[in-house]
Amino acid sequence: MDPVSAAVTKLLATIGIAGIIGFAVGYALKKVFKLALIVLGIFLLGIFYFEYVGIIEIHYDKLLSWAESIVNAAMGYSSAIYNNVVASIPTTAGFAAGFALGLKKG
Repeated sequence: MDPVSAAVTKLLATIGIAGIIGFAVGYALKKVFKLALIVLGIFLLGIFYFEYVGIIEIHYDKLLSWAESIVNAAMGYSSAIYNNVVASIPTTAGFAAGFALGLKKG
């Protein structure tokens, strides 16, 4: 096998394996995310009900500052994730395609 064919075969295998893994991760993530949102929604309904009847008091200013700190921390990680993704484009391309398909089918 000539070097070009070997390189193309290796590239296609990498993209294919990454695509299968991406599909599995996307499918599982969608299922877990749906369940987490349902649980979070029920929890928040309970919290807001307890506030409505006067059992608890929510300090929205403190809640907002906490949420802002979480968002700022996540923004800090985004550049590191971007650098890792760009460093491995063939694997990322296959994974991203499989991930998108897994999210759609999940």
